[in-house]
Amino acid sequence: MTKKRLFLILDQLFILVAIWLSTLIKGEPLLEALVNRFPNNAILWVALVCFGLVFGKYDIPRSSSLRKDALRILWANFAFAGTVSLVLLFFAEMIGSRALFFGTLGFATLFELVFVVMMRIFREAKVIDDGHTAQTACREQATGPKETTVAEEAPETTAASKKDVQERSFVSRHGQIIKQSVLEQTGEEVFAFLNRHHTLDDDSIVLSVNNRLNILTLPTKCITKIINLEKVNNHRYVNKFFETVNFKLPPGGLYAGCALPQSVRKKRFMRRFTPVLGVPLYTVDFLIHRVMPKLPVSRKVYFFMTKGKKRVMSRAEILGRLYSCGFEVADEKVIGDQMVFIARKIRNPYYDNNPTYGPLIRLNRVGKDGRMIGVYKMRTMHPYAEYLQEYVHKVNALDEKGKFEDDFRISTAGKIMRKLWIDELPTLINWLKGEMKLVGVRPLSRHYFSLYNKELQEKRCRHTPGLVPPYYADMPETFEEIMESEKRYLDAYEKHPLRTDWKYFWKAFVNIVFRNARSG
Repeated sequence: MTKKRLFLILDQLFILVAIWLSTLIKGEPLLEALVNRFPNNAILWVALVCFGLVFGKYDIPRSSSLRKDALRILWANFAFAGTVSLVLLFFAEMIGSRALFFGTLGFATLFELVFVVMMRIFREAKVIDDGHTAQTACREQATGPKETTVAEEAPETTAASKKDVQERSFVSRHGQIIKQSVLEQTGEEVFAFLNRHHTLDDDSIVLSVNNRLNILTLPTKCITKIINLEKVNNHRYVNKFFETVNFKLPPGGLYAGCALPQSVRKKRFMRRFTPVLGVPLYTVDFLIHRVMPKLPVSRKVYFFMTKGKKRVMSRAEILGRLYSCGFEVADEKVIGDQMVFIARKIRNPYYDNNPTYGPLIRLNRVGKDGRMIGVYKMRTMHPYAEYLQEYVHKVNALDEKGKFEDDFRISTAGKIMRKLWIDELPTLINWLKGEMKLVGVRPLSRHYFSLYNKELQEKRCRHTPGLVPPYYADMPETFEEIMESEKRYLDAYEKHPLRTDWKYFWKAFVNIVFRNARSG
């Protein structure tokens, strides 16, 4: 039986004992308290267990500390008590005796905290014993087993050859230890994925940490591959951690890691619970672990309570953070309930100190004279998606209309906003600032701009970009036709500016309003 399942079963006993103590203090018989208003009490009991599952109260990881376990329990029970308190405002009769309810919850919380303390004491004792075993293994690894010691080798063996034999023996054993460690912690499929990319070599180091200080203690020159088996979702400062790994690796060095993307987390919720429970429970989980860390108001509260554990991030955000920190993604694959990735160091990090998570964003785009301007838009993509243009182009390429096929960077809400043109409204700020005009070629990112031919790039830089591009007037269907449409507009604009913009505006207006023209 797993520790999680054991704690779940014991917690039901804690709740029953807590009910007994509360009824004893209140002077009410236990049997009467359980039978009386049974349906309401059963609903509350089930809800308490569900809150524990959602907030991870029953998770007791090996690396967890007493403080983290205690906060996990307090956070789950506090959220449950707060929810019930809100219910009391509208359905006061549902709870029955408030003193009995809050007394039961208080006693149950006390028993749970005592249990995790006892578990921690037991775990510390086990770690001491394991530490002794690990030290013995390290000594054996350094000296080598008895049958391979230098003293027993042939007398004619030179000192240099003896040293070479020892080093090769140590490297071989080190590689075997790495492979065995990964196999035990991740399974054969993850092991095969990592091994296929030659990350499990003798110059690799395998870790399971979420603190960048553990990375800083590693030697800088002799390690070319770092494998971290701790999920990215449990890092408090994700970018700082990636930047530290980048600092420790040489150019071309490999970093292998794992994460739990938002899409996989949602599927896991729906698989664990029936749709009736899965949808509301996932909604609560999404609001707590996805929305709260992004909002300035709730961000500090969230990280104070969770220390960043189990934060929900999309696939686009995880990969985008890697690219912003100086890596390129060599491969990625969803295996089981996690995404495993291989990243290669290609440069130093960008060190973006002010990343944006809110609904209004400012994107760097190529404007007049090749200057970069900040174009305002409503967020339709996941955070850090702007760093993934090259990767999405490499993986998905462009469709006939010059758009990325199956662009996973766009969020569900973003697709709706794009259909309704809501995302384009903030560009009016750029129009008021004089950075854009009403009709003109669309301002492009550096990557998209680099896909254009040299002649069109130079022609674009001579003019101010616009809110309404010629695309909506000509409705081209391929990327080449889009470039030809823009070239045709710019040629006409250079000869007759006002007449060209007037004609293109009304053609675009008819296509948008009456023919439902969209950019996709």
